[in-house]
Amino acid sequence: MWSASSKQSLRWLFLIGFGIPMLLNAQNFKIQPRTNSPFSRFGLGDPNPTYFVAQDGMGGIGIAHRDDASANWVNPASFTSLDAASLELGIRIRNTSLNDGQKTTNVISGNLGYFSLAFPMNNRINQALERKRSKIDWGMGIGLVPLNSIGYNIQASQDLGEVGIAKNTFKGAGGVYNIKWANSVRFKNLSVGLEIASLFGKNITNTLVNLDSLRQAYAVELQRDLVYSGINFRLGAQYILDIDKKNKQGEQELGGRSIIFGAYFAPQSNFRTTGSSLDVRVNSATSTSSFVDTVAYTTGIRNSGVLPSQFGFGVSYQRLAKFKVSAEYSMGRWGAYRNDAKPQTLLNNWRAAMGVEYIPDVLSYNRYLRKARYRGGLFYGTDPRAINGVQIQNYGVTVGIGLPIIRPRQTTSYVNMALELGRFGAQGGIQSTYAQFSFGISLNDNTWFFKRKFN
Repeated sequence: MWSASSKQSLRWLFLIGFGIPMLLNAQNFKIQPRTNSPFSRFGLGDPNPTYFVAQDGMGGIGIAHRDDASANWVNPASFTSLDAASLELGIRIRNTSLNDGQKTTNVISGNLGYFSLAFPMNNRINQALERKRSKIDWGMGIGLVPLNSIGYNIQASQDLGEVGIAKNTFKGAGGVYNIKWANSVRFKNLSVGLEIASLFGKNITNTLVNLDSLRQAYAVELQRDLVYSGINFRLGAQYILDIDKKNKQGEQELGGRSIIFGAYFAPQSNFRTTGSSLDVRVNSATSTSSFVDTVAYTTGIRNSGVLPSQFGFGVSYQRLAKFKVSAEYSMGRWGAYRNDAKPQTLLNNWRAAMGVEYIPDVLSYNRYLRKARYRGGLFYGTDPRAINGVQIQNYGVTVGIGLPIIRPRQTTSYVNMALELGRFGAQGGIQSTYAQFSFGISLNDNTWFFKRKFN
C-alpha cells in the first residue's frame, strides 16, 4: 500500500505485451505472469470465485441455490439436489481496462476456473422403477478450485533526491488452490453438508531496483518464494419450505413452488508456508544480463498464518423447472488474516448479490431455445484489500444462458455461458473496469449406481 505522499513520487506504468526493453537481471526476466493485476500484489492475491459458470450469470449467488444439473460449491448442503452425476469444468476470460489517473492500459487474461465431479449416492432411476422415494438423499462431490491467483508486472519510478531516480520493477506469479471433498445429507426438508479442502500452491514475488542515474551502479534484486499448505472446512445448511403439495411419490410437480433458506459457515483455519529468500546484485551497466554476487540466500523458511472465518445467508423462491430468484449476503472476517511470511493488514469484507433464472418451457418438443435457461444478476461488495487506506469495492451486472445438450433416453447436459460487466478499485487509486466471459460445460449421467436387473 502507498501513502498519499509516496503516490506523488510513484508513477505506475503497466508493462503489457511487446515493446518493453528486457530488464537486465538474474531472475526477474524469467518470471512471466499469466495476468497483470496490480491488486494481486497484496494479501493472498486476487480471489477466485467459488461458484461455477451456471451461477456466474446469476450474479454469483449460491447460498440458497439448488440445481439438479450443476454442482454448487458455495453451500455444500446443495449436493443433495443433484439428479445425476455431473462432470464440470469452466474457463473465464477477462478484458480489463486499468486506469491510474494518468495512463490507461488494457489487459486480457484467462485461466481454467474449476474442475468438479459431483453425484447423488442414491440413483433416481432406481427410485422411479421401485416407485419408492428414499427418505434420505445423499450427495457427494470432489473438485479442484483455485483459491486465489497472483500475476502482475509493474514498473514504478521513485525520486530519491541526490541519489537520483530509482526504477523499481515488481513481478509476481502463482496461486493457491483447493482440492475439495463435499458430502451432504437431506432428511425430509432439511439438507446439511460438510466440505473439507486441502490447500496448496506456490507464489513468487520479485523486486528489481535500478539506479540508472548513477554510473556503474549495481541493480539489486529481491525474490521471495512461498509454498502454501493447510486444511480448511465449510459447513452448510438449506431448508426447503414447500408451498405446493407433493405428489404420491413424494416429489414436486413441474411448476411446484417452494422457498429455500440457506446458510454456510467456514471457521477460521491455519495454514503453513515454506519459503526461500534470494537477494542478489546485478550489473546493470552492461548490454547483457550479468550476475555479480549473492548478498543473501536462505531456504527452508517456515512460517504460519491464519485464514479468517466466513459466513453467509440467503433465500430463494422457485417454481420447479420454470423460474427462480435468489438473494444473499456474505461476510469475511479478513481483519483476522495473518501471514507471518508476508505480513499485511487486510479489512473485513462483505458481498450482496441477487440473481434470477427463467426456463420458458422445459418440455418443449420442437423449439430448442424454449428449453434453455436464461439468467441475470447483479452484485455489490468490498474487497479485503485497500489502497491509500480506502477499501476496494467491486460491483457489476451479469447475464447468462444454459444451453441443453439433449441425448436420447439420457439426462440432459448443459453448455453454460455468462457475461459479467463490472468495476473494481478504490476511490483515488487504480480503477479496473472489466468485461468477463465465462464458458462452462456440465456433462451429466444418470446411470451411476444404477441397479441392473436380469430375468
